[in-house]
Amino acid sequence: MIKRNGAVSAPSRKAAQYLRRSWRCQRQSQATDATDFWARAGEFGKLAPRPANPLHQPAQGSQLDKSDRKDKPRPGPKKPRKATPKSLENAAHYHLQRFSWSSENLRRVLGRRVERSAEAHDTDRAEGLAAIDDIIARFERAGLLNDAVYGLARATSLNRRGLSARAINAKLREKGLSADVIEAAIAALAKNHAEPEFAAAAAYARRRRLGPYRPPEARFERRERDLGAMARSGFGYDLSLRVIDAEDIDALEAEAVSPNM
Repeated sequence: MIKRNGAVSAPSRKAAQYLRRSWRCQRQSQATDATDFWARAGEFGKLAPRPANPLHQPAQGSQLDKSDRKDKPRPGPKKPRKATPKSLENAAHYHLQRFSWSSENLRRVLGRRVERSAEAHDTDRAEGLAAIDDIIARFERAGLLNDAVYGLARATSLNRRGLSARAINAKLREKGLSADVIEAAIAALAKNHAEPEFAAAAAYARRRRLGPYRPPEARFERRERDLGAMARSGFGYDLSLRVIDAEDIDALEAEAVSPNM
């Protein structure tokens, strides 16, 4: 092949075109010959059909045999287990091994098991609820359930994620905690930070890329929207102004992470 300055010369291009046409004609000729051969063989019966390979045949009842799959009825939903005091206690241990729970939240979960058992096995609901009360009481005496510790841990986690005190209150009420436990948990946040609400607001702005976390050219245009987002999350107007109108990220971060001295 002749190249000039990295380009293929004209004779080389013509030779390549000639070769491609020759190969194309050769393939078409081979395909035509094969088609004619199989047609003649089938017409005169010279070639018998190839026997099926027994190794490729699916066995009866195997997953490959789908001929009668539509005729078989589908299995229905699994029948719930009968709720006994022992099974309820085992379920309570299983849930506590995976997550931390409040007493009321665990009571709701076990209560749903009692309801399903009553509908499926006609068990006594009153006996199941009494067993749940006994389990909750024993777990509280053993220290496996402690609403005060759970409330404080949950409130601390939500505060670090950027939730306001109002949102934390709503989240803890959903878990069945009493008003006194919720108030004590929110008040205990001040032990770790002088302004836990401001720290949560800064964390929310960082997570949502609001205020100083936006590009400088977009801060003024998005200011009102950022303030609205802070208000919808439960933060006060003055606190939202401190976060959204902060000079830069470094100053906001330094003030937000400062511990309570």
